[in-house]
Amino acid sequence: MANKSGSVKRYRDLPRGAELAYKNAGLLLQEAEILHGRGSYGHSAVLSMHAIEELGKAEILIMRKERIRDVPDWRTARYRKKPVLVPAPLDWLSHPQKYWYFLNYLKLGEIVARRLSPNTAISHRLIPLFTSGKRDKHYADSRLRYREARRLDRSRQLAIFVDYSKGKWFSPSDFDMEWSKDLFDSWAKDYAGWVDQIVRKGWKKTVGPIRKMVESSTIETKPLVAVLQEEHAAPKHE
Repeated sequence: MANKSGSVKRYRDLPRGAELAYKNAGLLLQEAEILHGRGSYGHSAVLSMHAIEELGKAEILIMRKERIRDVPDWRTARYRKKPVLVPAPLDWLSHPQKYWYFLNYLKLGEIVARRLSPNTAISHRLIPLFTSGKRDKHYADSRLRYREARRLDRSRQLAIFVDYSKGKWFSPSDFDMEWSKDLFDSWAKDYAGWVDQIVRKGWKKTVGPIRKMVESSTIETKPLVAVLQEEHAAPKHE
């Protein structure tokens, strides 16, 4: 990342930045839940999406610390055993790049679930976030790679500003209540759990075992969502 003089700006103590971003995301999700309870669904969604951006920032900062250059694009694993590796998006100031990591995580959860149960389908509320495609043959094009992330960023704009779209006016108060709730109560919180592991253990130590599991011939584990649900439901022993 270059400044006005053209020199590359160096950031120190990246793990500290990642930790702060992760903690800030947690506060934003708490406030999103409060706003949703007051019936402010659009503004709740905005805070959820800002939280997602902070989580994406935390993941990117850890990746920069570990000098990660390539990442698995889990979307491509829908049609092949091993996901295609793509250049790692590492601009933590870019909205689409931060959203890309969130969407990539959701795709990973779907892939693991589908490998265990072919009948598993992605939540119908998530479908608008994903592009329908021809087996992703065009996905090497970076302009298309971030199309979904730009769509999510567009939703963020609609969730906070009055706008005119598709022949009619749209207000944040028109935002879908259930989609807003799922955003903070399910998807963002799940991603927060994933980023928590990355911040505490490191990106390679978190992603490596999952990638190995996905690429193995037999996956003897439960879907990530089921594991998270069981951990949440399990009684805590003093």
